[in-house]
Amino acid sequence: MPVVVVSLNERDVSIEMLERVSVTQSQMPDAIAEILKSPYVQEAVILSTCLRTEVYAFVTRFHDGVTSLEDFFCSRLSEANIKVDELCESLKVYFEEAAVRHLFAVAAGIDSPVVGEGEILRQVKHAWDLSQKAGGTGQNLSLLFRYAVATGKKARSMTAIAQGTTSLAHIAVELASKEHGGSLKNREALIVGAGEMGSKIASVLADKSISLTIVNRGRARANALAQVYNAKVVEISNLHDAMQKADVVLTALTNDEILITRDMLEKIISKRSKPIVLVDAAIPRAIDPGIKNMERVKLFNMDDLRLHAEKGMDSRRSLIIEVQEIMAVEMERYFEDARGRQAAPLVKSLRSKAYDIFDRELEKNQVFSSMDTAQQEEIRKAFSSGLDKFLHEPTIKIKQAAGTSESEILAQSLRGLFGLQ
Repeated sequence: MPVVVVSLNERDVSIEMLERVSVTQSQMPDAIAEILKSPYVQEAVILSTCLRTEVYAFVTRFHDGVTSLEDFFCSRLSEANIKVDELCESLKVYFEEAAVRHLFAVAAGIDSPVVGEGEILRQVKHAWDLSQKAGGTGQNLSLLFRYAVATGKKARSMTAIAQGTTSLAHIAVELASKEHGGSLKNREALIVGAGEMGSKIASVLADKSISLTIVNRGRARANALAQVYNAKVVEISNLHDAMQKADVVLTALTNDEILITRDMLEKIISKRSKPIVLVDAAIPRAIDPGIKNMERVKLFNMDDLRLHAEKGMDSRRSLIIEVQEIMAVEMERYFEDARGRQAAPLVKSLRSKAYDIFDRELEKNQVFSSMDTAQQEEIRKAFSSGLDKFLHEPTIKIKQAAGTSESEILAQSLRGLFGLQ
């Protein structure tokens, strides 16, 4: 079975479209089940982050499998005012070796706007874990993701790709700082969201000598984060009042609606003289994009974070090459392992059939039966050596073909020719 990837990422589409196709953690089991309804999809993992939604799958037939995955993406737009044709033009499809290379690059952090970012490796592992719990993975995707995660770890431990500004959280704080003369010292910062991204932003802000407030739907998580970073906690129902005091507001949550509207911000601005900086790192967006043109308001969204990240790409080109070299080695190891595993049942069947015939014929041979034990052992060794040499080339061919479109044709031919099960 070939592996395919159908991908939609921030380089090719608007934030609005990414929002529409994104899959939240709570939606993941149903989404995996929907994909696996297709008779052409055997295993699937969905990787959905603020910058990409991708489906990794092992399919029984390439074109039919890809069509099934594209249909899944289209179903996410059923209630959106977005043309399906626009989505189809933006989807990217990777097949077999290209699919493996893409996943390894994602896990290694070189397919991200922030090269070397650490979040994506955790997100890859989390996506794999969620799919396992939802019954979406078998031995094929589990093997692939195990190698991808290992490659991501090696890329970060064996190169300097993870050094410097390597997270969206760092970039969000950098952009906010620039609007305040390069420093947030003695400023009031408000983080909306106490999940993974909110925690990372709090960590970056921790050494900035600022007053930090955290707003979250769940009080327990907000309290836990506040205790670590000596922050105040405000109920989300009091978001308006908390923003009234803030110099910087950073949203970092998974949200189904706009939390900060233009009307809300107009009321806040009318009651204060100082400007406010907003950084919307939420997916879907938590801040009304119409706020961008308001006076005394500076809004940064995911597009701004991505563009800022791209400015630092040139200085990291040589590191990307180093990571790609690691990827090449790990891809070779993966394919060798995968071919061996996929070919193993057929190879075992072929060799068992040959040795069964060999043993039966020897037992029927009167000359062989008249020999002593030592002589019989020598005959067995000689014949076994000959069989091994005879089966060597077919075994190699089977392993080389495993995982390709030629594999099933070869397997059917061998089963038919030799009567294999």
